[in-house]
Amino acid sequence: MTSGTPTSESASRTDTFECTLESVPQSARRARHLATSCLADWGWGPDTQLSLSAALIIGELTANAVVHGHADDTSATFHFRMRLIPADEGRSVTTLRIDVTDSDTRQRPRLGDASLEARSGRGLLLVAGIADRWGCDDNSPSGKTVWAELAAPKEPDPPSGRSSAGASMSSPGRR
Repeated sequence: MTSGTPTSESASRTDTFECTLESVPQSARRARHLATSCLADWGWGPDTQLSLSAALIIGELTANAVVHGHADDTSATFHFRMRLIPADEGRSVTTLRIDVTDSDTRQRPRLGDASLEARSGRGLLLVAGIADRWGCDDNSPSGKTVWAELAAPKEPDPPSGRSSAGASMSSPGRR
C-alpha cells in the first residue's frame, strides 16, 4: 500500500508531503525515492546537500520503522511525512522536518554503541550526525513518531557539477 499526498499552502509557503507505506524492506527505498522527487519539485534537486542528507535520514528512519516499528497485533504500515517549515514560523532558518510514525510504543529509538563487527546499530548515529535536531514523540496508545530536522537553504542549491548529458564534470583534485 502506497499513497502519497503532496500539499502546499501558498499563504506562508508550507510544503508538505506525506504517505503511508507497508512495513516491508523495499519501503525504505521507496520513501527515499518519494522524498527526493518531492524535494526536486520544491527546487532541491537530487544532488543538493539537502536532498542527499534527507535521503539518508529517511532511509534510516523508515528502515527502523520496518524492522522495529510495529507491534505484532497491529497493521504493518508506517506513516512518513516531510514538511518544509518557513523561517517566519518561529524559526531563524527554513527547516525540513521529517517524521516517521509507526504503531509500536514498546521500543523507543536510542543511539547504539555498535562494535566494528556488529551488522546493525549505526543508523541513528548517522541521523544524529547529519540532522540539526532529532527525537521521538510518544503517540500512546497508537505509536510513536521519530523525527529529524535539517536546516534548508533559503534558496535551493545551484545544480551540482554535472553537464546537461549527466556526466560528471571534473573538479580540482579529481581525475
